[in-house]
Amino acid sequence: MVEVLLNEEEKKKISNEVREIILNEISKIKDISNFNNKEWMKKKDACKYLSVSNNTFDRFRYEGLPSCTVSGITLYNRKDIDDFFINHRD
Repeated sequence: MVEVLLNEEEKKKISNEVREIILNEISKIKDISNFNNKEWMKKKDACKYLSVSNNTFDRFRYEGLPSCTVSGITLYNRKDIDDFFINHRD
């Protein structure tokens, strides 16, 4: 086994990088849990939920992804989104 010695600056840099990675992963987990608590979401959140671009999401709408518009606000049901993808599996 090879032992590697790091100076304090290198240790701090690695520590900061690991911290940043952990915070990013925690943020992703929070986003996922927030989506699981939302029954309805706006397009921006629906795109995030699916990890797709605006244009890709518009294609899904064109292909039949259901939506609900009330007072000019279009919302997407999480279960409808999930069902849409289940029905479009290869």
